[in-house]
Amino acid sequence: MSYRIEMDEIPIVILNYNGLNLLKLYLDSVLNTEYPNEVIVVDNGSKDGSLDYLKSKGVKTIELEKNYGPAYARNVAIKRYNTKYMAFLDNDVLVPRDWLNPLVDTIKNKENIAAVQSVYTKWKWGDQPSEIPWFSTAAALTRRDILEKIGGFDEHYFFYWEDIELSWRLYRAGYKILMVPKS
Repeated sequence: MSYRIEMDEIPIVILNYNGLNLLKLYLDSVLNTEYPNEVIVVDNGSKDGSLDYLKSKGVKTIELEKNYGPAYARNVAIKRYNTKYMAFLDNDVLVPRDWLNPLVDTIKNKENIAAVQSVYTKWKWGDQPSEIPWFSTAAALTRRDILEKIGGFDEHYFFYWEDIELSWRLYRAGYKILMVPKS
């Protein structure tokens, strides 16, 4: 099944596994994102009440019956949505309302950029976007169409390294990844 959303809307995909406490702390910041979006939580078989909480907030969910790991869960979202872009956030990330705007401004109309990442640590290299060797799905905007074209995340990596391995394949395919300090 493929979901359709408005042309300019960007799906913001959050992965969750028994992260109810984190969702309670951080989800509202994502729901307040000012760029047109649809928040989707891919839940890896949580048993802690996460799904009930998400439903009470009106958040769309993709429910997996068990914890298949982040690579598999992200690939489910990549295959389910037919959009040019897709944002990824971890469930423990607090974002400002405008976090997505600089990412979109940096990636749109630049077909050679496959991913742009928010700064979530101290960044000492200025405020202009800079090329980086890999991106973290903790807070990033991707060209979903490109991710799908190169085969998505390698599901052999259950946890950790899956985004680094994907970044390597993106570079080998000729794409760039940028850090966007204003996000």
